[in-house]
Amino acid sequence: MHLIKGVECYAPEPLGRRDILIGGGRILGLSENIDPPRGVDCKIVDGDILTATPGFIDGHVHIAGAGGDGGPETRTPEVQPKALAEAGTTSCVGCLGTDGVTRTVGSVLMKAKSLRAQGLSSYCYTGSYQVPAPTVTGGVETDLCYLSEVIGVGEVAVSDHRSSSPTTTELLKLGKSAHVGGLLGGKVGIVHVHMGDGADPFRPIYDAVEAGDLTLNKFYPTHVNRNAHILDEAKIFGRQAPVDITVGAGPDEPPKAFGATAWDAVTALLQADVPLANITLSSDACGSLPVYDEDGKFVSMQVAQPRVLLGTFQKIVRDGLLPPEQALALITCNPARILRLSGKGCLAAGADADILLFDKNWDLNSVIANGVPWMRDGALVRTGTFS
Repeated sequence: MHLIKGVECYAPEPLGRRDILIGGGRILGLSENIDPPRGVDCKIVDGDILTATPGFIDGHVHIAGAGGDGGPETRTPEVQPKALAEAGTTSCVGCLGTDGVTRTVGSVLMKAKSLRAQGLSSYCYTGSYQVPAPTVTGGVETDLCYLSEVIGVGEVAVSDHRSSSPTTTELLKLGKSAHVGGLLGGKVGIVHVHMGDGADPFRPIYDAVEAGDLTLNKFYPTHVNRNAHILDEAKIFGRQAPVDITVGAGPDEPPKAFGATAWDAVTALLQADVPLANITLSSDACGSLPVYDEDGKFVSMQVAQPRVLLGTFQKIVRDGLLPPEQALALITCNPARILRLSGKGCLAAGADADILLFDKNWDLNSVIANGVPWMRDGALVRTGTFS
């Protein structure tokens, strides 16, 4: 057991100073004064100069690698649990990308299982850019029903030269398959949509919704800061349903493949009256961020890293762009609610013990995932099987 004493808490809403009792992978108590339990081994942590937050949720990670847009040498490697822990990411959602040909949903599923076995929380999407969606069991519905890690389908590409250009009927059927599979499996059953550079980028989603009886929030678009016209359209979509902003290459400048930094995109959406609750950030970690010329020829690429989510949060808070509780919502309670990740994204009694401790400068001091320390005093104490 662990007892963190007198720590400033953001749940993500500010709670003031609290004690946090951790045991069995969960938060057993969160109150102003908790006495150490008798008769059990309990490590006491002095939280006087620290701030506690929920562990980060990264909703878009190519956990089994991605890329390949520029040929075999541009295939990116799998994510390592060490890299997630260093970023404060205690939960992640894995997906395939452009390459749904030589990479498989099965490899993403097994990577999610591996991360879980090593102590982090991991989920995944079935499917890929392409429609019909590749699956493990032969169908989107059955993947959602039978595979505990699978929460939806994606990232399905629209308005992109690498997509399979799904028709309205195909996208609607995919949405309904995800919906029904989610109902049967007790999952969110969402379609995670990769937004490309095409004109009128949200039109395929609107057409699918208008053609059937699904709601917009069954589709969860990402990369909405890719360029100016997508971001403008996201202001309209985001007033009705959630949108995901890609951090990409790093917190200091936008990746070459994107048109707006994450913090500029957040500011633009909020100024357009998009509710904070409808905005999330994700890293696109281990994904390639390719650049193409006017003829569609591959020119160069960057590779996103898990740490960019932490760097972006720190910049937003340090520069006073948002108060800590709002910045945290983008990567804790918002993705937890949108993706129906029970026990995640909050500090509360009964919640999973995914806890980050920061110093006064918002440097990461400690990481606890499912009650197990991964970082202490700024140094990793756990790294995973192959690190």
